[in-house]
Amino acid sequence: MTSMPDNSSVQFDDVRRLADYFGLASSYTDGVGVTRTIRDENLTSVLEALGIPVRSSQGVAQHLREAENHPWRQLVDEVIVLPDHLGSSSIDVSLPVESGRLETLEMTWTITDEQNRAQTFQRNPQPFRVLEAKRLETMRYVRVALSMPCVLGLGYYRMSLDIQVRQAGQAGNQHASGETFLIVAPSQCYLPRTPSRSVGLSVQLYNVRTAQNWGIGDFRDLESLMRWGKKHLDVSTIGLNPLHAPSAGLSSPYSPSSRLYFNPIYLNLEGIPEFRSTPSCQRRFHSARFQKALQELRTSHLVQYDRVREIKSEMLGCLYKAFERQHVRYRTARFRTFERYCRTQGKRLEQYCAFQVLSERFKTANWRQWPTDYQRSTSQVVRDVLDGSQERFRFFQYVQWQCEEQLSRLDRLAKRLKLSHRLYHDLPVGVHPDGADAWIFQDELALGVTLGAPPDSFNLQGQNWGLMAPIPWRMRVSGYQFFLETIRRNMQYGGMLRIDHALGLFRLFMIPEGCPGEAGTYVKTRIDEILAILALESVRNHVMVVGEDLGVVTQEIRDCLAKAGILSYRIMPFEKTQMGKWQTPKHYPKQAIVSFTTHDLPTFRGYWAGRDIEVKAQAALYPSEQHIECDWETRMKDRIAFIQAMVKANLLPKSAVTSVPLHAPETFLRAAYAYLARSRCRVVMIPLEDIVGELDAPNLPGATHDAYPSWKIKLRRSFEEFKKDPRIGSTMKAVHAEQQGNRCQGRARKGGD
Repeated sequence: MTSMPDNSSVQFDDVRRLADYFGLASSYTDGVGVTRTIRDENLTSVLEALGIPVRSSQGVAQHLREAENHPWRQLVDEVIVLPDHLGSSSIDVSLPVESGRLETLEMTWTITDEQNRAQTFQRNPQPFRVLEAKRLETMRYVRVALSMPCVLGLGYYRMSLDIQVRQAGQAGNQHASGETFLIVAPSQCYLPRTPSRSVGLSVQLYNVRTAQNWGIGDFRDLESLMRWGKKHLDVSTIGLNPLHAPSAGLSSPYSPSSRLYFNPIYLNLEGIPEFRSTPSCQRRFHSARFQKALQELRTSHLVQYDRVREIKSEMLGCLYKAFERQHVRYRTARFRTFERYCRTQGKRLEQYCAFQVLSERFKTANWRQWPTDYQRSTSQVVRDVLDGSQERFRFFQYVQWQCEEQLSRLDRLAKRLKLSHRLYHDLPVGVHPDGADAWIFQDELALGVTLGAPPDSFNLQGQNWGLMAPIPWRMRVSGYQFFLETIRRNMQYGGMLRIDHALGLFRLFMIPEGCPGEAGTYVKTRIDEILAILALESVRNHVMVVGEDLGVVTQEIRDCLAKAGILSYRIMPFEKTQMGKWQTPKHYPKQAIVSFTTHDLPTFRGYWAGRDIEVKAQAALYPSEQHIECDWETRMKDRIAFIQAMVKANLLPKSAVTSVPLHAPETFLRAAYAYLARSRCRVVMIPLEDIVGELDAPNLPGATHDAYPSWKIKLRRSFEEFKKDPRIGSTMKAVHAEQQGNRCQGRARKGGD
């Protein structure tokens, strides 16, 4: 945490003005309705982390002056969004004028597209319209609107401008030049033209038990789930936990090392061609030692990440050596495919693999502990290390190639199976400070603060996720390089993408490093630019975007997401009236995904039993006993209200209101999802944990691993066992029947109109 400035002359009114200019909130209202004013030292810490010096009164005053004058002193804004539906458009520029009025503008435009093709346009003179003027010290500036020299198609462009300004009564010309990043984007994200309601199955892939996996659910298990889900459950998509490259020593898929590359722990190693073609790999696999280790990992009720990673890494090493012997040496067609993959991935894959090599060399993934010369991914010493470690470098390229080969096959399978929304991927809100993305994109990320969430009814002390926060103004200067690449990569192998913590698109809750969640503050982003990138990538890839709009999300933000074509994410226990009644199905919006729970909330069975309250109390996540009693009282009321709502909807018999069972019967689960199926929402997502009757949730936010084994708990039953359970089919049939009946009623109403 940054210390307070020693100079007592710092005017905190100026600090707060500076914070306001850069989008930092001096106060905010948390999730339980409490208005919190940010302490001066915490506001100072966040400003310093964002690269805004506030250590002296002179520094504050100078930076405030520069910040306020910056929009006038630069010719053109760093980023400009142009709607694609306009035939012609204009941009605003700021021009220096010594005196008098503008007479003519002579302009040269150079526009470069994504393929690095440049076009140059010259206008003599250029028509313009004066919008406003301002005097800064000895110079007067005017802002004028200029018509674009051409109509641009969807895409990203670099545009440079060179302007000669002729003024009345002046002998010479003023000269100005500048550059901007243009985003020509659709107004909405991709949405299928013929909206149809469907049912999806969400899966935490790591917790799937099968007789064949290596102690963790893998891509072979995912293929089995896809085939079973389509044939027997008629699902439209399989939703997945994030599959990204993990941070060293962590099990949470929401604290990734990289959101650009994948976790090889999910690889189906027996499906890699080198496994089938190499006797030595086969012998190792069939050895008594190896099979004994696999059996221990399969029967463990928790995922043993370190051991699974060790045994899979050992086999991957064997497979890569076989690849070198069989393909690299002879430059076979398979080797040329690998070369093509590496060439296509280019510099970014090289940087990621360099991080892996250096993490091994220095025996830590915390790149800030490496020797100083190695802390920049572009340094010459990094290149020198790679030149001497080509075999290990290429091994990591090979591993990522296998991940993408298997994901690509799964995506093609989803299309063949006619899973209408294909795979549904999940994008974490940030990256871990010790990870590869933080090393590669460190110029866009803030050191000294972490991301989190303010106090709410589920986490009364707030949350500190320990993830790195992007610096909004540096993101703009870089042309949103990190964000753009992240979105594009995560839309590559699926038909839906969920944006975790969609509030972070609008504002980020930044917490001084080492402080609790309640010490943080919000920092605004340029939401128009972020939504433009999302819409453009979504339309290009035909991927629907889902915004996880839970928590302290205002109606204004939800309206903005809806206008941008982003699906809302509705959770049944959160949708209640002010009187505590469960909202009726017609309350739910059409442009939404709906479910009873998420990975951070109790399963249906756990919710009914109050399992979440029990484990939160055991993990000391409540401030007092009174809060625990209050939650139990509220849960009892919610159970009664749930039964009443289901009886009123004719999904439970009237006799159900006579008693409240301690444990929810199967009929209650079926009623809950049938109830949601009556809504207009595009997709009803049913977690695998719910339909197989799990009690414990995948994650308990805020709890240490000693208190709760988040992201490690496996399903109690294997896939081979639960796929034969007739109750699962009955639940899914009930949901489909309600959805089908809802569609028929909708068509009847439309016909009647």
